Amino acid sequence: MHSKIPAAIRGKLDLTAWDFESEGPVPLNGEWAFYWNRHLKPTDFAQMPSPKPTGLIVVPGVWNGYEVAGQPISGAGYATYRLQIRLGYLRERLAFKFLDMATAFAVYVNGQPLFSSGMPGQTRQTTKPRFAPQVIDFHPPAEHLDIVIRVSNFHHRKGGVWEAIYLGSANDVHAMREGSLLVNLLLFGSIAIIGLYHLSLFALRPGDQSPLFFGLYCLIMGLRMLTTGERFVMQLVPGLHWEILIKASYLVSAELL
Repeated sequence: MHSKIPAAIRGKLDLTAWDFESEGPVPLNGEWAFYWNRHLKPTDFAQMPSPKPTGLIVVPGVWNGYEVAGQPISGAGYATYRLQIRLGYLRERLAFKFLDMATAFAVYVNGQPLFSSGMPGQTRQTTKPRFAPQVIDFHPPAEHLDIVIRVSNFHHRKGGVWEAIYLGSANDVHAMREGSLLVNLLLFGSIAIIGLYHLSLFALRPGDQSPLFFGLYCLIMGLRMLTTGERFVMQLVPGLHWEILIKASYLVSAELL
């Protein structure tokens, strides 16, 4: 068992010594190549000379405050992220686990489109935000993976790849997501039952309003369990508008994410 999870350095991640079967999924954290205000295609990197990055950016994290030409950037804009990974050996089936990126993105692996959430564009009008955590299976085409992610944000105060991306064997990554969903649903059920119990107490004794407020608070907290993290509500209502989802998740937030 490794004592330290490998991290990306200067846009490259060496996983040749990482055994997915015994050590589980690995977060693709560390320094990714960053191309600000550029939506590059995988074919662009096959040209010579290849595009020069704006710099390196730490994933997970927001791009707010990242300095471009000596000036910090805001959350609004678009960019391309790139990470090159070396695998130890070819495997039959791996999977990526994605949560959110602010607020629309498209992922390419070795030149092929893998997954998109929303529609990343270069303006607010051409960008369609969407949060839809997913696990995406794929067959590694080679021992080298070239990951390109195009990200756009014109609808949130923070932008960038703000959640960790996981890579691992398909069975382990699916189990990871299912375990997280199960915990959230159990918590939601427990909090909802407590909330409904206190609302029933208020119905029996309407003169005491404290059970009413506590019951409503529990139900709102339960709603937040469904609208954050794995965002289970998106499975219940796949067409839920992004703005409704984000406002619902902020109902009891101490701060805007």
